[in-house]
Amino acid sequence: RKVGFSNQLWLGGVLSVSCIIAITLSKTLPHDHNVPPLTKDNSTIAIPVALKFFNAQISGKLPEGNNGS
Repeated sequence: RKVGFSNQLWLGGVLSVSCIIAITLSKTLPHDHNVPPLTKDNSTIAIPVALKFFNAQISGKLPEGNNGS
């Protein structure tokens, strides 16, 4: 099947406009090149708090050695 000249012209125009829009957006949108470094987690505080929470999840009277209270 032959593609007519007007169809080729239409396709070329759409591709050209698409490329121009893509280039314009890539140049005008802000780029975040200064990404801050990841911070360290403070697991020395989080782990004991989590363990205390899970120790308090048992039902009934807590045993003497339980730190859930």
